Amino acid sequence: MADKLRNRDEIETEFKWRVSDVFETDAVWESEFKRVKLEIPSLSDYSGTLSESSDCLLTFIKNMHAVEESLGKLYLYAHLKNDEDKAVSLYQEMYDRCRALFVEYRQTIAFFEPELLAINEKDLRCYLKENIELTLYQHYIENILRTKSHTLSASEEKLIALSGEVMSAPAEIFAIWESADIVFPDIKDENGNFVKMSEGLYGRYQQSPNRTLRKDSYLSLYKPFI
Repeated sequence: MADKLRNRDEIETEFKWRVSDVFETDAVWESEFKRVKLEIPSLSDYSGTLSESSDCLLTFIKNMHAVEESLGKLYLYAHLKNDEDKAVSLYQEMYDRCRALFVEYRQTIAFFEPELLAINEKDLRCYLKENIELTLYQHYIENILRTKSHTLSASEEKLIALSGEVMSAPAEIFAIWESADIVFPDIKDENGNFVKMSEGLYGRYQQSPNRTLRKDSYLSLYKPFI
């Protein structure tokens, strides 16, 4: 009989992610989630103003990046907690809410690139020269200018942003099923003892000098999908 795979609460602390460095508790995450959700709609207030002055453009970019940074932290925490155990519905819900909030954010700022590209490039270069703080984003802005021929209208960009959650759903459903429900066949180690197989252990087995173990671990990993 192979040794069972250990549950997360059986793993030594030094081998676990210290997600408290991102958010101390779920409650703190929830509070930040609510704050960011309330802040996102305010970004749409800048629509139609970006060409007014270098200060208007700078203010929007700074606020947009601040929201995106906050979203990144929310997503990181929810993603890591969800990856700890796909069977825990609380963290699956937090992760799904994060993804939905990111779609809302992308939808809200869909006007940005088309509006930036509508500014006369000569005027945009003047903005970069006259506003020292805006030059911090010069490379970022120039990268957007390079994609001008591939950028859609604001309404079309918004439509693409709305489709993000739907398009990623099949992959997310597969990941949950694969992590929570799949049981891989046991295999024998170098000493002939039955050992458990998992995606996490696969890399270790593949580094073994024992060819049979490498082969059996490969077959065990893919057998549930055949």
